[in-house]
Amino acid sequence: MMPKKACNFIKRVDGLAFNAGFRKFNIEVKENLLDGGSECWGATDFDLGTIYLRANADHDTARETLIHEITHVILAVSGFGGYDTDEMGGEFTDGYIAPTNNEHLTLCISRGFMCAFNLNKELFEILLEQEE
Repeated sequence: MMPKKACNFIKRVDGLAFNAGFRKFNIEVKENLLDGGSECWGATDFDLGTIYLRANADHDTARETLIHEITHVILAVSGFGGYDTDEMGGEFTDGYIAPTNNEHLTLCISRGFMCAFNLNKELFEILLEQEE
């Protein structure tokens, strides 16, 4: 449930979905948002297909957080997994991505963003708006 003090951006994106191509990630606003037991502004649950945003974020924080969470999804779709050591395999036990070069990373991320933009016009129009 949305608090009365939620910024307009939070109200507009709550209930929308980010289409990642292989699945949609519902955007859900939560009053108390914890990730690993600590308060956070946003989190993405890949198993449930949900991006969570904290309800009391101001406009700029909410925008940055949603773009941050969408970037996690784009990187995963582009072949760059997260910090889950089971997902990464035994050769990268610290959870980090194998070394790459700038051109390869730029190509993967830019294609990921183009896919995201093409599949999510309404959401990105809201993301690109300036605070009123």
